[in-house]
Amino acid sequence: MQLHPSDRLPVETMKSILEELHVIGMGSGWNDKNGNPVADPDMFRDQMKIGDIVLIRDTIHPIALVRVISDSYNDDVDENFDWFELRRNVEIIDFYNDRIKKLKESI
Repeated sequence: MQLHPSDRLPVETMKSILEELHVIGMGSGWNDKNGNPVADPDMFRDQMKIGDIVLIRDTIHPIALVRVISDSYNDDVDENFDWFELRRNVEIIDFYNDRIKKLKESI
């Protein structure tokens, strides 16, 4: 999943959200380009489970692997930092780095 509002966040901001708040999340609802409600928030809230492993990415570039450790909840947001009100607590498994990139390339 991505941790982007309408505009892209810098990768360092996404890493800060993970390191400081230990959360992933998204908005509670929005419409697709045809004006229909998207299913993503419902899936995040109802289908994601504690123990699931989630890849956090910046478009196609991986940033981190995290493990979900809580049910979903709504929370107040800081529009300039953690813009999403629908959240799940996570633990960081690892950040993507050159060591992992080299390992992937050798497989």
